[in-house]
Amino acid sequence: MSSYKENAEFVKNFLDGDDWHYEMADHGHVATFTGGVGGFTGLYRSFRFVMFVGDDEVQNYAFLPASAKDKLPQMAEFITRANFGLKYGAFEMDYGDGEVRFHLAFPMTAIRADDMLLPTLLALPPKMLDQYSKGFTEVLMDLKTPEEAVKDCEE
Repeated sequence: MSSYKENAEFVKNFLDGDDWHYEMADHGHVATFTGGVGGFTGLYRSFRFVMFVGDDEVQNYAFLPASAKDKLPQMAEFITRANFGLKYGAFEMDYGDGEVRFHLAFPMTAIRADDMLLPTLLALPPKMLDQYSKGFTEVLMDLKTPEEAVKDCEE
């Protein structure tokens, strides 16, 4: 088993080699990477991300740059419909402030066994937000029902 420091160095080397922009912090038991990733073609061009790297796993989050606070029930339905059938990761929403994010956790043993997985696993949360961003916004603006918006995102 690797320590979080070894795992953080492994992730850092990938991020540096792939030109990600981030800040890293060591919290004594976990390392965090925070920053932004861009180059998307959907409604938003970039997303904020946070990764927590521990001894056994990486917790990877990407955040929607809009709040769902004024549409909590509609967004909860949208997220529930979008999550149905997802194999990896899930959308989450904070009912307190309307923050919407995509979360993916994966074991370090998997990426250490096959480091070709790392680019896919790190990029998946912002890619999922990119795919569903138009639908989120259409629901927030009352342009579509959650059901219609998810269907359009998944076509």
